[in-house]
Amino acid sequence: MLTYPLSKESGRSLYEQLYEGIRRDILSGTLPAHQRLPSKRALAQHLEVSIITVQNAYEQLAAEGYIYSQEKRGYYVSPVERPLQAAARQPAPLPPEPEQKTYFLDLVTNSIDRAYFPFTVWARLMRETLLERDKALLQAAPYNGAEELRRAISDYLRQFRGMNVDSGQIIVGAGTEFLYSLLIQLLGREKCYAVEDPGYSKIAEIYRSHQVNLRQVGLDEKGLSTRLLRRQEADIVHLSPSHHYPTGIVMPIGRRQELLRWAEEQEGRWILEDDYDSEFRFVGRPIPTLFSIDEAQRVIYLNTFSKTIAPSIRISYMILPPRLMEVYREKLGFYACTVSGFEQYTLAKFMAQGRYEQHLSRMKARYRQKRDAVIAMLRSSPLADRVEIMEQDAGLHFLVRLDTRLPDAVLRSRAAEQGVRLALLSDYYSVRSSAPRQKGTSKENPWRGSAGHPPHSGHHRVAGADRGHRRHAGTDDLGLRRRRAGLRAGKQARHHHRLRVRHHGQHHRQALQRRFDPLQEPVQLLCRHLPRREEDRPRHLRPEHPVRLSRAGQHDVRQLHP
Repeated sequence: MLTYPLSKESGRSLYEQLYEGIRRDILSGTLPAHQRLPSKRALAQHLEVSIITVQNAYEQLAAEGYIYSQEKRGYYVSPVERPLQAAARQPAPLPPEPEQKTYFLDLVTNSIDRAYFPFTVWARLMRETLLERDKALLQAAPYNGAEELRRAISDYLRQFRGMNVDSGQIIVGAGTEFLYSLLIQLLGREKCYAVEDPGYSKIAEIYRSHQVNLRQVGLDEKGLSTRLLRRQEADIVHLSPSHHYPTGIVMPIGRRQELLRWAEEQEGRWILEDDYDSEFRFVGRPIPTLFSIDEAQRVIYLNTFSKTIAPSIRISYMILPPRLMEVYREKLGFYACTVSGFEQYTLAKFMAQGRYEQHLSRMKARYRQKRDAVIAMLRSSPLADRVEIMEQDAGLHFLVRLDTRLPDAVLRSRAAEQGVRLALLSDYYSVRSSAPRQKGTSKENPWRGSAGHPPHSGHHRVAGADRGHRRHAGTDDLGLRRRRAGLRAGKQARHHHRLRVRHHGQHHRQALQRRFDPLQEPVQLLCRHLPRREEDRPRHLRPEHPVRLSRAGQHDVRQLHP
């Protein structure tokens, strides 16, 4: 007779304990196949439990296939495969996730200041959506996204980007990474894809993960080089003409027309226009899109709300030419929309009520203030005579060329020791050694700049490049005088800034000081630990045996988030 210890104090029901005991004996071979089990009444009497307890245990075992029943004969053990030894099948423990180091100033993390998100407005629109869209929220959204959101996107692009787009051409997806995978399936894995080099490394990684033929094309001072593109024999090119990441280059109209001609020369060629942060341009009107001047319908436009609202808003969209949209419906129309209908209807309200434009205006003003404050701090810091600021009007980031002898790895390490996390230009080249090292030595890419990830509130980036030294020996006093003059100019600039702010009221002045003052300490920390040139130091501070590098180096410090 089967005997199992059953306890009412174990916290589990008696039938579960009985079920597990019999199951364990079957798997271990203690109960061989086709052996008859005791009747429910006999086993209940032996274990001193109710018949219903035994019945529940037998029924669960029969439902899972461990036993079978024969009418008027009882229950029998089913033949099952015995598991391997526990030691042999025990999986190795997963390695722990690496600890995320915290930095005093993280110039790499993609995040946003919580004070910048319109929580009050967003919460109100969510409540309205629950009340007004109760029926629609319980239904699946169309494959290309909610009609209300696509119509709001179409209206916004027409008013602010000069793009005449029908809402039926728009496809909404959860992040641009998902849209990239859809485009690979739509355009074909056998095609040859080209990306910018340097560029956003995740784009290349996504294409490689889909095992497509990938080419990386270099840049010149006008953006992606059409001459190098033709050498690669690519069918599809992925680029950011309105604001290249990471260099900030704005592609001129002549180069855009060259790319459109390239696409028209051969059937099956497409241009993927990634317009990720064009909304945050501080000088002049937004740059017209490549899509808006394409008459041959060879451009696919992509954009996201993750940069303009918050990274957690995983809503992106792409616009297909009409003839390609028909192909998408036939080939990929079976895919369900990956964005929650609740978020789509809320965002549609946010845009239809003009809240999105208001939000962009506020964010541009705040980012412009941060940018100006950081530029003023750099120009008044000990780095003043060693930096060159470039592309400060190109979207959310600008470039700073820093003159130093430190290699990239050493600069990164020393900054990390002071609580500052940096990203370097060489990080964004397909081959790190191909990053420019000496100014003017590269025939393919004479432009020198910095790199970084898509920016968000209050974050910076650092990138590396090299140039020759412009100063000569014997300029100790001149260098010291320049630094002292820079510090005095910085004090005067901060004094004038405070005077200007006072015109707007004492409270506003204090708020701005609280916002900008925390940025001063990281800049001073970074400046303090960058070694000066030997000839610039007082003689009593010069090392007896200075370390001389075989090659002069230069790194680019870049404020990605004004």
